[in-house]
Amino acid sequence: MNIRFKIYFLEEVLSNDFDFQGGVYNDGGTCAIIVNGNAILFGGDDMEDIMEPRQISVVYRNGIRRINTLPFDFVYGRCHLNNGTVFLCFDYYDEKLCRTRYLHYNN
Repeated sequence: MNIRFKIYFLEEVLSNDFDFQGGVYNDGGTCAIIVNGNAILFGGDDMEDIMEPRQISVVYRNGIRRINTLPFDFVYGRCHLNNGTVFLCFDYYDEKLCRTRYLHYNN
């Protein structure tokens, strides 16, 4: 059985004013979940001084803002949101470890 689907991009935002605040980085080592239409980024790479392996950041229309810090490095891991529980699993340093945390948010 072939399952076909289409992805539609609603709009592109390209701006010289995109706001990268301090302590925020988005790279291949970062993973994201979507909560109430907002992308939340976890972790990142730790191979250079500018990387942020403990970040929790939110992507908004014109930038990225750091909102908190993980109590552990999370590098090239996988993340998932299911029924209000965030799963941060299988990162570079703990390939067999999966951390979970209940996420409380208002709809």
